[in-house]
Formats: sequence, structure tokens, C-alpha cells
Amino acid sequence: MKNMKTILSILLAIFIGQIVQAGTVTGTVLYQGDSTRPINSVIVTLKDANNNLFATTTTGPDGVYLFTDVPTGTYNIRGIKDAPGGGVTMMDATLVLFHILGFYPFDDIQSLAADVTGNKVINTADYLLIVKHIVRNTPFPVGEWVFLNETIQVNDLKGSGPGGLTGSSAGDVGGVFVPGTRGLEAYPVASAGVLNAAGEESVKVSLKSNEDLELTSAGLLINYPSNLINIESVEFPGNDFEYFIEGNQIRIAWIDPSGNPLSLSAGQELVTLNCRTTSNFTAGMKAQFTLDGNTSLVNTALNEIKDAKLQIPSIEYALPSLRLSNYPNPFAVTTTLSFYLPESGSVSFSIFDQNGRMVKEIKAGEMTEGNNTYILEGSGLTPGSYYCKLNLNGKKAETIRILKTY
Repeated sequence: MKNMKTILSILLAIFIGQIVQAGTVTGTVLYQGDSTRPINSVIVTLKDANNNLFATTTTGPDGVYLFTDVPTGTYNIRGIKDAPGGGVTMMDATLVLFHILGFYPFDDIQSLAADVTGNKVINTADYLLIVKHIVRNTPFPVGEWVFLNETIQVNDLKGSGPGGLTGSSAGDVGGVFVPGTRGLEAYPVASAGVLNAAGEESVKVSLKSNEDLELTSAGLLINYPSNLINIESVEFPGNDFEYFIEGNQIRIAWIDPSGNPLSLSAGQELVTLNCRTTSNFTAGMKAQFTLDGNTSLVNTALNEIKDAKLQIPSIEYALPSLRLSNYPNPFAVTTTLSFYLPESGSVSFSIFDQNGRMVKEIKAGEMTEGNNTYILEGSGLTPGSYYCKLNLNGKKAETIRILKTY
């Protein structure tokens, strides 16, 4: 009996010892340490001091993870998330550039988010890759998400908790992304009225601001209906800007590496889109332009301009009218006059100098309704600025300015 009691006492001691030597590790995975932004669906691993995997779990909507019956010892907690990230804008590229130049310090999670190449060094390769990601949606070598590893010591039943992990979408140095959402809200842009156009017609659309702007960088993501509009070219007032068109979106990125700001007066064009309506653009249709939430305008204080008072017109179908354009302009020898005739009839062209004196008249003859072209010979015209007037049936006219070079 005495031996039996001794054995039971030993077994009980071992059992109690095992309980005492096991703890609980729990914590919350937060987006850049923000308690209001837990990250769900994060695979959390717990590894011992020898890098052996002890257990794996996945966070729920509240970002919480829990490991139980963890023996005493030192452990490393790591996070992995296999889902799209977001929130990467020209603001992030700007912060990385200024960090490289020594003007903007990063904390640990910002440094990890900025190191999109994954080489443990933040340099121009990271900056260029972030710009490329914005313009062409190029993936980052580190993947979509990054997490700071945490080390924790388990000493007793409660462990040393709580644990905790900080994560970020790769490239989102500014920390604007909200996990569990599809992206940022659309950037505000007001209507600047309506431009009328028929099908297969050239239209110039300008994005302007109603206030003065002084920009360090700009990243504009313009959504448009690609089935109704073709984008032939994009104009931007800053040098060395990049743009890329994919699907229904135009992505434009600009920054001056020397730090020289871009100054725009109220009403000045920020972006000009040279568009052509498609054959799908018919009566009753309207083409509208919006700005994606990842649009970013950064001022000289390295603050993001949340509302730049931008406005852009829409394009509505209208019955064709008499229209005239030319290409190239300026021209040296010849230029092609492109024009739309709302009706068939007799066409002539009159060329006037800056003083209003007619220097050349051309009888083009009878032409049919619709799109037409005529090659204008520049022989006999001295270099300078002229006005070209199209006359239809002697009662309708359209005038454009043309430039003759040497």
C-alpha cells in the first residue's frame, strides 16, 4: 500500500509538473500596430529556439491567434498571408525616395514595408520597383504582405503574453490600407461639364484643379470606359512622367528625383487625355472618368492632398457637326487636314495669315458626308502661323490654327 501511494505521488507530481511547464501564447495581428485594423486570415506559426515548428493557427476576423499547452521556452512567432494587399501609391514611392536621401526616418514596420526587393536594404531598387508597381502593377519579390517576427518567452501557465504581430501590405509605407477591404475609396473628382462627340471622333479631355497646386509627386489612376473610348496619348506638365494603359485604367506616375516641385495655377491642366470615341459610342451614350482610390498627390511638405478640388468633363454623344483638325502640326512640307462633314457638298479651304489676309485658296470639290481627308501642300507659305478655314457649300465654316516651319 505504501509503495502504491508512493507511485501515485510520483505520477501526480509528473502530471502537475507537465501542467506547470505548459503555457498559453495568444495575441492579435495588427496592421502597422493599429488596434483598429486587425488582420484576418493570417497563418501564424510558432517555432522553438531551434527553429522547429511547434504549431500553426490562422487568425479570425478579429486578428486573434491562440496557442495552448506550449512548453516553457523561447519561441518565435511569424505571420504569413496569401491574399492581395493594397494601398501602394506615389506617396509611398516619395517617402522611400526621401528616406534614401536621408530626409525621412522609418520605424521597423515602415522599413520592412519599404524593402520590397527583400534584400534587407532600402535603396533606389525599392523606389523604382514601387513606381513600376504603381504604373504597371508589377509584383514585389517579397510578395503581397510582410510581418515583423516576434520572440516570446513562455514561463508558466499564462506564458508571458499577450503576444502580438505587426504586419503590412508590401510597399504601403504610409500605412493607409485597411485589411479586409477591396481598396481605398475613390479619389474625389467633380464634373467639369460635358463634351459632345460622335462615334470615332477625336476628343481632348483635361483634368484640372480649381486651386493652386505645388506637387512633389503625383500618381493618378484614371478609370474610363475602354469600350467607348480609346486613349491615343497622355500629356502631363512634369518631365519624365510615366503612364501605362491597362483594361479600363490609365496609370500615371511622376516625381522629380531632385526634389523640384511642380507648380500649377488654378485651372491649369494636370492631365490631358487625347481620346477617340469608338464605333460603340452611339446615341444616348455617355463616357465618364473617375479616379481610383490609389490616386495620390503629394505636396512639398510630404503630406498627401486628400482633396485637390479636381474636375474632369464627361463625353456625351451628339449628332456630328462640321469639324476640322490637322496632323502633323507644325509641319514643314505637307499636313493632312482631317474633317467631318455633316452633309455632302462642295468643300473649299482658305488660308489666312496673322493679319487676316487670305494667302491661299483651295477648291477641294464635291465630298460626301462623313470623315474625309485632304493633303495640304505648304509650298508658297513662308514659315509662321496661319488660319485654315474649311467652307462647306458656302454656308458652313470651321477654322483652325496651323503652323508652318522651315
